[in-house]
Amino acid sequence: MRILLVDGHPIFLIGLRCVLTSADQNVIGEANTARDAFPMIAAQAPDLVLMEIALPGMDGPSAIREICRRAPATRVLVISAHDQVNDLLDVLEAGAAGFALKSDSPELLADLGAIAGHIKVLIIRLDHVPVMDATGLVALESAIATLTKNGCVTVLTGLQPQPRALIERAGLSTRPRRLVIQPDLAAAFATARELAQDNC
Repeated sequence: MRILLVDGHPIFLIGLRCVLTSADQNVIGEANTARDAFPMIAAQAPDLVLMEIALPGMDGPSAIREICRRAPATRVLVISAHDQVNDLLDVLEAGAAGFALKSDSPELLADLGAIAGHIKVLIIRLDHVPVMDATGLVALESAIATLTKNGCVTVLTGLQPQPRALIERAGLSTRPRRLVIQPDLAAAFATARELAQDNC
């Protein structure tokens, strides 16, 4: 897989390149802005663009839409420091194939990059949500409905007992092959890999 990295922070780019190349991924170039990335995408036709949502000069969703317009065969995976639901939905609706956090492990980013080459997959970590109220459930249900409509497989992991029970009672866990609940990231990625193979 040919990968282009786009991020405004050179140190992060260096670290991400090291992680990906050590995982035998082919990083073909780096750019600090979306506008710098466009000619590189046109010239090199990467399979996957890994990009930050907050880029100088152009917002993330606009950049994603432009990449998808210019290079429909290229997938975009967002790697961001921001974990707001609105950001997540905006980039997926714009055409991104997945969303990960910079706080996630380097191995997770490399793994998600490989999976995103085949399907839209979003792994939502809920380890930090010990209690979920009705408002949170409605927001999650709305997000999952939007993601499902866009063909995205959503994997929930790290669920505490109360949120899990609430989600199961609401019937969100019964949507076949579009919402998957797993206990940890290892199981989540095993499921995502299986779905990716099914969609190759």
